[in-house]
Amino acid sequence: MNIESPVLQLRGVPPNETRRGLKLFVYGEPGTGKSYFCSQFKNVYYIDSEEGAKMSKYVENINNNKGALFSTRKFNDLAQELMALSSLEHPYETLIIDPITTIYDDLVEEERERIKKEGRRAKISEEYQVANSRFKKMVWLLLDLPMNVVITAHAKKEYGEAMNVIGTTFDGYKKFAFMFDLVLEAIVRKGKRIAIVKKSRILDLEPDQEFEFSFQEFSRIYSKETQNA
Repeated sequence: MNIESPVLQLRGVPPNETRRGLKLFVYGEPGTGKSYFCSQFKNVYYIDSEEGAKMSKYVENINNNKGALFSTRKFNDLAQELMALSSLEHPYETLIIDPITTIYDDLVEEERERIKKEGRRAKISEEYQVANSRFKKMVWLLLDLPMNVVITAHAKKEYGEAMNVIGTTFDGYKKFAFMFDLVLEAIVRKGKRIAIVKKSRILDLEPDQEFEFSFQEFSRIYSKETQNA
Protein backbone atom coordinates (compact mmCIF):
# COMPACT_ATOMS: atom_id res chain seq x y z
CA MET A 1 0.00 0.00 0.00
CA ASN A 2 1.35 3.37 -0.99
CA ILE A 3 0.68 6.13 1.50
CA GLU A 4 1.10 9.64 0.21
CA SER A 5 3.19 11.92 2.37
CA PRO A 6 1.09 14.72 3.89
CA VAL A 7 1.70 18.29 2.84
CA LEU A 8 3.37 19.78 5.88
CA GLN A 9 2.06 23.09 7.11
CA LEU A 10 1.69 24.91 10.41
CA ARG A 11 -1.94 25.03 11.48
CA GLY A 12 -1.79 27.50 14.35
CA VAL A 13 -3.79 30.73 14.05
CA PRO A 14 -3.93 33.91 16.17
CA PRO A 15 -5.89 32.98 19.31
CA ASN A 16 -9.27 34.44 20.15
CA GLU A 17 -10.42 34.68 23.74
CA THR A 18 -13.42 32.49 24.48
CA ARG A 19 -15.61 32.63 27.56
CA ARG A 20 -16.00 29.10 28.85
CA GLY A 21 -17.23 30.08 32.28
CA LEU A 22 -15.60 29.75 35.68
CA LYS A 23 -14.34 26.28 36.62
CA LEU A 24 -14.17 26.23 40.43
CA PHE A 25 -13.32 23.40 42.83
CA VAL A 26 -13.98 23.84 46.57
CA TYR A 27 -13.19 21.33 49.30
CA GLY A 28 -13.59 21.46 53.06
CA GLU A 29 -14.96 19.92 56.21
CA PRO A 30 -18.72 19.87 56.92
CA GLY A 31 -19.99 23.19 58.21
CA THR A 32 -17.62 25.38 56.23
CA GLY A 33 -20.43 26.80 54.09
CA LYS A 34 -19.79 25.06 50.77
CA SER A 35 -23.41 24.20 49.98
CA TYR A 36 -24.76 27.60 51.05
CA PHE A 37 -22.13 29.28 48.86
CA CYS A 38 -23.12 27.11 45.88
CA SER A 39 -26.85 27.71 46.30
CA GLN A 40 -26.44 31.45 45.70
CA PHE A 41 -25.33 31.30 42.06
CA LYS A 42 -27.93 32.56 39.59
CA ASN A 43 -29.71 30.21 37.17
CA VAL A 44 -28.05 27.23 38.82
CA TYR A 45 -28.46 23.57 37.91
CA TYR A 46 -27.72 21.95 41.25
CA ILE A 47 -26.78 18.25 41.39
CA ASP A 48 -27.03 17.22 45.04
CA SER A 49 -25.41 13.90 45.97
CA GLU A 50 -26.14 13.97 49.71
CA GLU A 51 -29.71 15.32 49.90
CA GLY A 52 -28.30 18.34 51.74
CA ALA A 53 -29.61 20.96 49.32
CA LYS A 54 -33.20 20.05 50.19
CA MET A 55 -32.92 22.00 53.44
CA SER A 56 -35.10 25.11 53.50
CA LYS A 57 -32.31 27.71 53.32
CA TYR A 58 -30.82 26.08 50.22
CA VAL A 59 -34.19 25.48 48.56
CA GLU A 60 -35.07 29.15 49.04
CA ASN A 61 -31.82 30.32 47.47
CA ILE A 62 -32.10 27.95 44.49
CA ASN A 63 -35.72 28.94 43.83
CA ASN A 64 -35.01 32.66 44.21
CA ASN A 65 -32.17 32.33 41.72
CA LYS A 66 -34.33 30.48 39.16
CA GLY A 67 -32.44 27.25 39.60
CA ALA A 68 -33.25 23.54 39.42
CA LEU A 69 -32.32 20.69 41.73
CA PHE A 70 -31.48 17.08 40.83
CA SER A 71 -30.49 14.53 43.48
CA THR A 72 -28.34 11.47 42.76
CA ARG A 73 -25.20 9.73 43.93
CA LYS A 74 -24.88 7.57 40.82
CA PHE A 75 -22.13 8.22 38.29
CA ASN A 76 -24.29 7.19 35.32
CA ASP A 77 -27.01 9.66 36.36
CA LEU A 78 -24.41 12.42 36.57
CA ALA A 79 -22.98 11.55 33.15
CA GLN A 80 -26.47 11.64 31.61
CA GLU A 81 -27.18 15.08 33.08
CA LEU A 82 -23.87 16.41 31.75
CA MET A 83 -24.62 15.16 28.25
CA ALA A 84 -28.05 16.80 28.40
CA LEU A 85 -26.60 20.10 29.63
CA SER A 86 -24.05 20.07 26.80
CA SER A 87 -26.58 19.15 24.09
CA LEU A 88 -29.91 20.79 24.96
CA GLU A 89 -30.95 24.41 25.15
CA HIS A 90 -31.53 25.47 28.74
CA PRO A 91 -31.57 28.63 30.90
CA TYR A 92 -28.92 27.49 33.38
CA GLU A 93 -25.65 29.38 33.74
CA THR A 94 -23.92 27.44 36.52
CA LEU A 95 -23.64 23.72 37.19
CA ILE A 96 -23.12 22.66 40.80
CA ILE A 97 -22.08 19.16 41.89
CA ASP A 98 -22.20 19.00 45.67
CA PRO A 99 -20.25 16.99 46.67
CA ILE A 100 -18.41 14.98 44.05
CA THR A 101 -16.87 12.75 46.76
CA THR A 102 -20.09 10.79 47.25
CA ILE A 103 -20.41 10.04 43.53
CA TYR A 104 -16.76 8.98 43.30
CA ASP A 105 -17.08 6.69 46.34
CA ASP A 106 -20.24 5.13 44.91
CA LEU A 107 -18.49 4.46 41.60
CA VAL A 108 -15.54 2.80 43.38
CA GLU A 109 -17.97 0.60 45.33
CA GLU A 110 -19.82 -0.25 42.12
CA GLU A 111 -16.57 -1.44 40.53
CA ARG A 112 -15.69 -3.41 43.67
CA GLU A 113 -19.05 -5.20 43.53
CA ARG A 114 -18.62 -5.92 39.83
CA ILE A 115 -15.28 -7.61 40.50
CA LYS A 116 -16.79 -9.63 43.34
CA LYS A 117 -19.63 -10.86 41.10
CA GLU A 118 -17.07 -12.02 38.55
CA GLY A 119 -15.75 -14.34 41.28
CA ARG A 120 -12.14 -13.27 41.04
CA ARG A 121 -9.59 -11.51 43.18
CA ALA A 122 -9.12 -7.89 42.20
CA LYS A 123 -5.72 -6.58 41.20
CA ILE A 124 -4.22 -4.03 43.56
CA SER A 125 -6.35 -0.86 43.47
CA GLU A 126 -8.21 -2.18 40.38
CA GLU A 127 -11.52 -0.62 41.44
CA TYR A 128 -9.85 2.76 41.80
CA GLN A 129 -8.08 2.48 38.46
CA VAL A 130 -11.34 1.75 36.64
CA ALA A 131 -13.19 4.48 38.53
CA ASN A 132 -10.44 6.99 37.77
CA SER A 133 -10.52 6.14 34.08
CA ARG A 134 -14.27 6.77 33.91
CA PHE A 135 -13.98 9.91 36.00
CA LYS A 136 -11.27 11.36 33.77
CA LYS A 137 -13.55 11.17 30.73
CA MET A 138 -16.33 12.82 32.72
CA VAL A 139 -14.03 15.66 33.79
CA TRP A 140 -13.26 16.61 30.20
CA LEU A 141 -16.98 16.79 29.51
CA LEU A 142 -17.34 19.05 32.55
CA LEU A 143 -14.59 21.39 31.41
CA ASP A 144 -16.08 21.66 27.92
CA LEU A 145 -19.46 22.82 29.23
CA PRO A 146 -20.08 26.42 28.10
CA MET A 147 -21.19 27.43 31.60
CA ASN A 148 -19.80 27.93 35.07
CA VAL A 149 -18.92 24.67 36.84
CA VAL A 150 -18.61 24.62 40.63
CA ILE A 151 -17.74 21.32 42.31
CA THR A 152 -17.34 20.62 46.01
CA ALA A 153 -15.60 17.76 47.78
CA HIS A 154 -15.07 16.49 51.30
CA ALA A 155 -11.74 17.22 52.95
CA LYS A 156 -9.40 14.61 54.41
CA LYS A 157 -6.02 14.56 56.13
CA GLU A 158 -2.94 14.59 53.92
CA TYR A 159 -0.04 12.40 55.00
CA GLY A 160 3.68 12.71 54.33
CA GLU A 161 6.28 10.03 53.68
CA ALA A 162 6.47 9.02 57.36
CA MET A 163 2.67 8.91 57.57
CA ASN A 164 2.67 12.14 59.57
CA VAL A 165 -0.14 14.59 58.88
CA ILE A 166 1.15 17.44 56.71
CA GLY A 167 -2.12 19.17 55.92
CA THR A 168 -5.53 18.75 54.35
CA THR A 169 -6.51 17.72 50.85
CA PHE A 170 -9.71 16.71 49.06
CA ASP A 171 -11.33 13.28 49.08
CA GLY A 172 -11.94 11.87 45.60
CA TYR A 173 -10.32 11.54 42.19
CA LYS A 174 -6.75 12.68 42.89
CA LYS A 175 -6.22 14.59 39.63
CA PHE A 176 -9.42 16.62 39.94
CA ALA A 177 -7.80 19.81 41.22
CA PHE A 178 -5.29 20.05 38.37
CA MET A 179 -8.07 20.62 35.83
CA PHE A 180 -9.76 23.66 37.38
CA ASP A 181 -9.09 27.38 37.06
CA LEU A 182 -9.49 27.94 40.77
CA VAL A 183 -9.19 25.59 43.75
CA LEU A 184 -10.25 26.74 47.22
CA GLU A 185 -10.05 25.10 50.61
CA ALA A 186 -12.89 26.21 52.89
CA ILE A 187 -12.16 26.31 56.61
CA VAL A 188 -13.58 27.78 59.81
CA ARG A 189 -11.11 29.79 61.89
CA LYS A 190 -12.19 31.47 65.13
CA GLY A 191 -15.81 31.23 64.09
CA LYS A 192 -15.21 32.82 60.66
CA ARG A 193 -15.48 31.04 57.32
CA ILE A 194 -12.31 31.46 55.29
CA ALA A 195 -11.34 30.45 51.75
CA ILE A 196 -7.69 29.60 51.09
CA VAL A 197 -6.52 29.72 47.48
CA LYS A 198 -4.72 26.47 46.63
CA LYS A 199 -4.46 27.03 42.87
CA SER A 200 -5.46 29.95 40.67
CA ARG A 201 -5.55 31.15 37.08
CA ILE A 202 -7.62 34.12 38.25
CA LEU A 203 -6.29 37.67 38.46
CA ASP A 204 -6.14 39.06 42.01
CA LEU A 205 -6.21 35.57 43.52
CA GLU A 206 -2.79 34.14 44.33
CA PRO A 207 -1.93 30.76 45.91
CA ASP A 208 -2.16 30.87 49.74
CA GLN A 209 -4.23 34.05 49.60
CA GLU A 210 -7.16 34.07 52.03
CA PHE A 211 -10.52 35.84 51.93
CA GLU A 212 -13.90 35.63 53.57
CA PHE A 213 -15.69 32.56 52.23
CA SER A 214 -18.97 34.10 51.19
CA PHE A 215 -20.71 34.39 47.86
CA GLN A 216 -20.73 38.18 48.16
CA GLU A 217 -16.98 38.45 48.69
CA PHE A 218 -16.19 35.93 45.98
CA SER A 219 -18.48 37.77 43.54
CA ARG A 220 -16.69 41.03 44.33
CA ILE A 221 -13.28 39.50 43.59
CA TYR A 222 -14.35 37.54 40.52
CA SER A 223 -16.29 40.44 38.98
CA LYS A 224 -13.14 42.52 39.33
CA GLU A 225 -11.23 39.79 37.49
CA THR A 226 -13.72 39.73 34.62
CA GLN A 227 -13.61 43.51 34.35
CA ASN A 228 -9.80 43.38 34.07
CA ALA A 229 -9.88 40.65 31.41
